[in-house]
Amino acid sequence: MDRKIVVLSLVVSVVALAMAAFTYLQSGNRAQSLIQQREQQLIRYLLPRVEAIYQDFNLAFPAEPPTSLEQLIDPMLRLIEPVTSEAG
Repeated sequence: MDRKIVVLSLVVSVVALAMAAFTYLQSGNRAQSLIQQREQQLIRYLLPRVEAIYQDFNLAFPAEPPTSLEQLIDPMLRLIEPVTSEAG
């Protein structure tokens, strides 16, 4: 009877260890996926505001819709650079 309990404990421990390892290995992929989803949410939220800024300055908005925050913000940074370089 004791041997069965020991074997059962060993099996449960191995299964728990395998599940922990699997979860650990998948956590990086899951985190990356969540970050990309959040980035797309931010782009959808900010895009109308950025387009409004372009319209206020009578500038043409890039034809390709941005797919990353860098692509969304970069045109605005290029718009601000001449102003900041003159002030410096």
